Amino acid sequence: MDVYPSNLLKLDPQLDTELRRVVEGYQKLNNNLKKRGVMKINEGKRQLKINGFEMVAAKLMKLEPKTTGQAWSTVLFGSGFILMWNLMRLANSIDSIMLQHMECVEDCRVVEEQGHKGDQTGANKFGKHVYANPYQPSQCTILALAVHIFSFPERFIGGKQQLFIGSDSTDRFGRLLRRVIGSLSEEELRELSCTPEVIGTHSLRKGSSSYALGQVNGPTPVSVYLRMGQSLGRLKDRYIHFGKGQTNCVDE
Repeated sequence: MDVYPSNLLKLDPQLDTELRRVVEGYQKLNNNLKKRGVMKINEGKRQLKINGFEMVAAKLMKLEPKTTGQAWSTVLFGSGFILMWNLMRLANSIDSIMLQHMECVEDCRVVEEQGHKGDQTGANKFGKHVYANPYQPSQCTILALAVHIFSFPERFIGGKQQLFIGSDSTDRFGRLLRRVIGSLSEEELRELSCTPEVIGTHSLRKGSSSYALGQVNGPTPVSVYLRMGQSLGRLKDRYIHFGKGQTNCVDE
C-alpha cells in the first residue's frame, strides 16, 4: 500500500475502500479471537516496567565478557540501554547518533536526532535533554556516555564519529539484551513481571513512555508523543511543537 504514496500515485477510490474493509475485517477477526481466548491479548513485545529497567540497568553496568574472544564493545551497550529509555527511541535510532549530535548545555546533555521514521526530512527535529542521576549510577545517562566514550578512544579527526562503533550495533545490542534477560533467576523474573520471550529492544520505548504518562502531575501526553517521534496528525503536527519547558519535564 505504500507503493502508491511513495511514487506520488493516487490510489483508486474503489480499491482504497476495499482495502480498508479488508483491514477492518482483519481487526474484527483478531478481536473476536481475543474475546474467545484463542489469541493472545498482547501482541508483539511487552513494555519493560520501571523495576525491570532498574534491575537490567544494574546488571548491564556490572556485565563482564564471558569468553576471552568477546570484545568489550559487546559488553558496553549499557549506555545504549540507558539512552533508549531516556530518549524513548528504538535501537536503530540510537545506532545512528553521532558525537556531533550531542552537546553540553548548562547542567544537561542535549541529544539532537537528525530525523526519524516519522520525520525523515528532519524538519521537526529538536534537542532532547538528558540529566545526571547521582543517586542511581547504573541509570545515569551522563555516566554511561562518559564510560562508553572513554572506552573507545580510537576515533579519527574528520572521520565518521559514530557513538556506537560498528555496522551491526543494533543486532549486537539485541543479542546482549536477550542474554541478560535469559540469565535472570526465578525471583528476578517475578520482579520483571513477564517471561523473557516478550522482552526486546522495543520494550524500552514502550516502557519509558508508559512510565512517563503514568506519573501524577507528570509530562503531558503531547510532550511524551513528541519525544517518542509519534505523529499527532496533520493539523497537530503543523501547529504543536516541542517547548523547552516540556522537554525538561519529560527528562526529569
